[in-house]
Amino acid sequence: MKTILSIAVVLLLFSACQKQETTNNSLTTTWQLIEILADPGDGSGTYQPATSNKTITFHSNGTVSSNESLCGFGGAGTPTTGVYDTTSVPFTMDSLSCDSNPSHLPFSVRFEYDNNELLVYYPCIEPCVEKYIRQ
Repeated sequence: MKTILSIAVVLLLFSACQKQETTNNSLTTTWQLIEILADPGDGSGTYQPATSNKTITFHSNGTVSSNESLCGFGGAGTPTTGVYDTTSVPFTMDSLSCDSNPSHLPFSVRFEYDNNELLVYYPCIEPCVEKYIRQ
């Protein structure tokens, strides 16, 4: 009887255990630009494939760096560094090293992300968004 009860308990334990999926929900990684949305102002804009090799890397010390400019939409330009703050969602990146900003005012970019996708919203009059995936 003890053997049957022991086997039943073991089978119950094995059947109750489910494989837990592990997802990487960490922002601190490198992200690759894949698509760009530039709306002409009438809501007809759609994401288009990116032609740039732009990447953004979020470091665990609260800094961010990019191999191309984060000071304007669409990439190219000088590599950029800055500071990010994830205490609010969506979060912002401030204190960008934007030498092209003639007023030298802090330039802020808004971000949203989930497990595998990062959206970067630039301060444009019409929607302008860059979409990244985790590398």
